[in-house]
Amino acid sequence: VSQSRYRDSRKQNEILLVSTKLFAENGYAETSIRDIAEIMDLKPASLYSHIDSKEQLLEWICEDVNYRFTAIVDEVKKMDGDNDQKFYFFIKRHLQEILKDYQRFKVYERYWMTLNESKIQRYTVNHMQYFDYLGDLIKNIVDYDFSPWFSDRALEFSLIEILASLPEWIKTHDLSEDKFERTVEIAVNHIIYGFKGVMDRNLI
Repeated sequence: VSQSRYRDSRKQNEILLVSTKLFAENGYAETSIRDIAEIMDLKPASLYSHIDSKEQLLEWICEDVNYRFTAIVDEVKKMDGDNDQKFYFFIKRHLQEILKDYQRFKVYERYWMTLNESKIQRYTVNHMQYFDYLGDLIKNIVDYDFSPWFSDRALEFSLIEILASLPEWIKTHDLSEDKFERTVEIAVNHIIYGFKGVMDRNLI
């Protein structure tokens, strides 16, 4: 587990690992503090010396995921290379981060909208900035007038759909490093040319 700036002890990280697994497998609403404590062989009251609430655990997960997404954009902005190279690197780093901590990203994807209104608004802005930057890279690569009906909003939804489906597809196929690289190449081509669909295993 990455050492996040939102947690300050080993025990908090251990609690977060267990809660992430339970949220992913059983559901956030269905998981109680007692469930987490039982897995850790602790009394529920003992957990509250390290955390404030179950919601705080979800907040830590969401903050960590947003921190990673922000870091990807910062990496790409700082790197040398043309727009094609930056776009490829962006997609590769996006997939690497999700696959490195798949359950955490799945929890974030499913439950960030259950947080309080101020956090929902902040994460919504972060989402828009993330995909806006990715969309800007695409526009700099292709002739954006190649398809007049393909609006900015359609482009954004296309990106979200492809990037949401790819990690699970890769995870279920247990790809080698070479095949992972090839999958990234295919994904980049699909996105650039506006193709949306299921990856054909024959392409790998």
